Amino acid sequence: YHRYQESQHAIATIAQHLRKEQATQALRAEVAQSLGELEQFRRQLSPTRDTEWLVGEVSRLAQEAGIRLSAIVQQEPRTVQGFTQLAVTLQVNTSYHRLGQLISRLENAPVFLRVDDVTMDRKDQEGARVRMTVSTLHMPDEKNQT
Repeated sequence: YHRYQESQHAIATIAQHLRKEQATQALRAEVAQSLGELEQFRRQLSPTRDTEWLVGEVSRLAQEAGIRLSAIVQQEPRTVQGFTQLAVTLQVNTSYHRLGQLISRLENAPVFLRVDDVTMDRKDQEGARVRMTVSTLHMPDEKNQT
């Protein structure tokens, strides 16, 4: 009878270890999935804290929409809840149609870009004079916080 009890105890201990290991494996799978989702999100953000990257993206999208930038001013980067917010203010003279194309390209870009503000001063034969602020976020890498 004593050996039977020892065997039952060993079986119960093994079963308990097995349940713990299964729970650990399930948690590891969840963490791996979350890390993958985080990395996918990170790829949609600015790869750098430098607003030059944002200037390049906005300029490229404006050119694709057939718009020539009159001016582009880089805003000072600022920290918001662990992220670095990058922003630029641009000025263009364009038609409403092309402005719509630019906004659509900005909002549907493969990277996260946000149109924060749009103002129009006037409309004449050249179109409207538009001032727009566009921003994005940079998430520092945990390893080097850059």
